[in-house]
Amino acid sequence: MNKISTVFKDVFSGILRKIIATAMIFLLAITMQIVSPRQAYAAGAFTSIRIGDVDGFGFGDGEGYTSATGGSINLDREGILTLRDLLPDLNGDGLVNNGDNFDNRFDKEAAGTLTTGSSFTDSGSTGSDYTDISRTSSNQPGFKFNFKVAKDKLAFDTQLYLNVMVGDYDTEGSSEYKLPVTLKTVDGTPLTGELETSAKGDKDGRIRSASLPLQFNQVFLDGDTNGEVGYWLGSLEVDFQAPDDPYNAYDFAEISTQEIQITLESNEAARLRAKFKGGFKR
Repeated sequence: MNKISTVFKDVFSGILRKIIATAMIFLLAITMQIVSPRQAYAAGAFTSIRIGDVDGFGFGDGEGYTSATGGSINLDREGILTLRDLLPDLNGDGLVNNGDNFDNRFDKEAAGTLTTGSSFTDSGSTGSDYTDISRTSSNQPGFKFNFKVAKDKLAFDTQLYLNVMVGDYDTEGSSEYKLPVTLKTVDGTPLTGELETSAKGDKDGRIRSASLPLQFNQVFLDGDTNGEVGYWLGSLEVDFQAPDDPYNAYDFAEISTQEIQITLESNEAARLRAKFKGGFKR
């Protein structure tokens, strides 16, 4: 009987020691705030540098404005003007064109120096003066990104994207889903390309998103070998041209770790979805 009791005591003691050891490791991890490298990047990580801001081209949620067809310009009735919504018909002629010029920039935007985003230090980015204002074919936007990101905020070789939100960018036929762009990468290499765009739809003034994948080394140099130890040094020049489009507008341009949403949904589909929102139950 004593032998059996001794065996049980030994087994119980072994289990108890394992529980105590596990608890001590857990408490030590909490005390030292041990996190994995992936978790470390997630805490306060760089997600984007944006020239301009997300404000619906300065029209906010579009309340009080009407579209070229006389309806609301906020098709889904949610938040600020964005993808699938419309720019307003300001002069009421049933079109969105040169007669609907606007300038919704505030001081810092108009000065060209407004940047928004997360976990970066701006080093002289410009181009916000091209946002929240109607553009003509002779005055197309150029954005210059100059910034740095601490290495503990962005992992090497992260996939990057050039994203923009543009209004009334009228491309037709085989070019409907393309937005031409000229780039100058961080090492000065000139490139030409096309951003993939959302569908234009059949309503005048549609707001569309567009995106182009970027390689990490097209945007960043290693600061350790360029006088800024512990940083990635970012630079990208972006020029848009729409020679056949006499009128358009940009809400913002950004370099992001996430691709902006691209949709092929038409304006009419968005309008119907908004009209019947909440009317169907699953």
